[in-house]
Amino acid sequence: MRIVRTFVIAGAVAAGLPACGGSPSLRPGKYAVTSELEMAGGMKVPGMQQEQCITADDLKDFSKAMLSKEMESCKVSDYKADGSKITFNAQCNQGGVASTIAAETTFTTDTYNSVVKLKSPAMGGEMTMKATAKRIGDCTK
Repeated sequence: MRIVRTFVIAGAVAAGLPACGGSPSLRPGKYAVTSELEMAGGMKVPGMQQEQCITADDLKDFSKAMLSKEMESCKVSDYKADGSKITFNAQCNQGGVASTIAAETTFTTDTYNSVVKLKSPAMGGEMTMKATAKRIGDCTK
C-alpha cells in the first residue's frame, strides 16, 4: 500500500508541472488529502486523511519525486501532460513483488484529484486508490 500512496503523492507533485502553455499549475502549500482504497471484490478500506506539504522545489523536478526510496524499482512510462490532466503508467518490482500502476491526476490551482490503479497478483489482484486534495494554507517548517 505504501507504493500506491507514494504514487498518489507523486501524482500531486506532477500536477504542479506546467502541462501546456498557459495551463494552471498547482500552488505550493499545505494540502488536506482524503484517500480511499477499494480492493478486488469490492472490499473498501476506510478513508484516510492526512496533510501533505508540496514545496516549490517539489514542483521543479518530478523525476526526483518519482525516484524516492520507495520507488527506486519502478520504471515510469507513458507520461502525458494534457491541459489540467496528467497520466502515467509504471512497472514496479518491490521486494520481489511485481506490479503495474496506472495513474491519472486532474488539477486546478488549489486542488487535485487522483485515481491510481495497482495490479499485482501477489497482492490479490487490482486495487484502486482515489484521492482528493485541497490547499489549506502555507507549509510550516
